Amino acid sequence: MKLKPTISGVLEAISTFAENVDVRFNKVDERFAKVDQRFDQIDKRFDKLEGRVTKVESQMVTKSYLDDKMADLKGELIVTV
Repeated sequence: MKLKPTISGVLEAISTFAENVDVRFNKVDERFAKVDQRFDQIDKRFDKLEGRVTKVESQMVTKSYLDDKMADLKGELIVTV
């Protein structure tokens, strides 16, 4: 048998939820505090990864650069032979 939600039941659930996450009064449910801590840790890890990716990108050789260098080397080899 399914129970149908009533307006008062929904409002009560929303009120309970709002009381548990009301950050204006520093009343945060413990579960949400832990989620916030985990998101902070994830943000720190992404910042580190972003720095590493930026470093790799700055040192990476592009295809056009490599093609130019290979063509120059080929030209030098042909001239010296």
